[in-house]
Amino acid sequence: MRPGVATEAMLAAAIAAAFSVWSLVIQSPASVIVWDAVQYLMMAGQLAAGQVVAAEAPYVYRLGTPWLVAQFWPDDPMRGYFLINTVCACAIAVALTVWLRQGVERMAVRLGLVALYAAAWHGPIRYTHYNPAYVDPLFLLLVLAGLAVASTLRDEATPAKIALLTLLTIAGTLVRETMLLVPVAALFVRNPLPLPGVDADGGPRAFPVAVLIPIVAGVAALTFTFAVVEADTTRNYFAAAAQWIRKPPTSYLLAWFTAYGPVVAVLVFDWRAVARDLATRQHLLAYLGMCTVLAYFGGSDTERFHFWAMPVVYLLLGRAVERRWPVLRGTMIAGGLVVVQAVASRVFWAIPDTNLEGPALGDAPGIVARLYGVVDRLLVIEHFHWNLWSSFGSQPFKLLRLGMYVGVTACFVWAMSRRARTVAA
Repeated sequence: MRPGVATEAMLAAAIAAAFSVWSLVIQSPASVIVWDAVQYLMMAGQLAAGQVVAAEAPYVYRLGTPWLVAQFWPDDPMRGYFLINTVCACAIAVALTVWLRQGVERMAVRLGLVALYAAAWHGPIRYTHYNPAYVDPLFLLLVLAGLAVASTLRDEATPAKIALLTLLTIAGTLVRETMLLVPVAALFVRNPLPLPGVDADGGPRAFPVAVLIPIVAGVAALTFTFAVVEADTTRNYFAAAAQWIRKPPTSYLLAWFTAYGPVVAVLVFDWRAVARDLATRQHLLAYLGMCTVLAYFGGSDTERFHFWAMPVVYLLLGRAVERRWPVLRGTMIAGGLVVVQAVASRVFWAIPDTNLEGPALGDAPGIVARLYGVVDRLLVIEHFHWNLWSSFGSQPFKLLRLGMYVGVTACFVWAMSRRARTVAA
């Protein structure tokens, strides 16, 4: 590893470790085992006991992380999940800096994006301290590695690259079936779509046929999991997908802001160049598009599904920041973005327990207590856990929070437009 890369990797690891330690200080684990954690803990126990894995679909097909937990922490699976997910979460921070090198020149910008990732309350580093028993951290690490390998196939699909992508796809599919998105996206690595900005004479545009190998291997790995487990299909894929019927567009839009925060204003401001980036990196466009669709149809945790697109979104954001560096380096804009992003990421307070519900507004003693009750419901400071999620909680407060996000984003876009005119003058 070159000295510069090693230094950056250590700095990225330090940022991740700092946020993990901060979460350890401020975050209490959930007082009850929540949601899919029930299934993953049960699966680890069954594997440790040598039993056939039997759990609800689709969780039962995600054998990778429960198997690791069962091998090394059979008597304390919760600790096993916590350690595996914490290590993977910090490894993602290091892998992210390597991934971003393909399009983001400034180390400061790359490390800033690592900080964005580490600060996200629903991201692997911080969420693990609240709910350790889930499988996303290892999945996201393998996604980053897979996308990095897929990006190299544009020039030449060598046997070594295809073999590596195949192994990553198999491993990732055993962790979470959506790893199949990565080799499918690789079919677009040579920009086959005639989008504006794509040079028709810029080289081969047909997809590398060898990419079908990791796709077939991933399907085979998924078929294997279907064959070796006993799935309770009472709540199946179709039941989860049916939730989109009850998911209003406002909740879906709110989930985008929840996943990435007001910093999306930079992408909105630089949207034309962002569109060109995607047109010339169509495998990333394909991956982003598939994640976007799955976030709507895949279930209720829309924010977490949106965050699967983190490698693409952060790469686009980093490139936009560098293009607009003269605009963004102003103290007011840069400082304002840092502050509102920190608030949106909940850097200053923890994820409240699901059972902590504050008093009704009408029962609050005095105007100050009532005002705090409104802020508590809006920003979810101490109570009202369900208001964190776009698919749950109070509809009026969700709409209020969405309006706040849209208003803040619009203000930053306006401020950047004004400064851009000043810089150009």
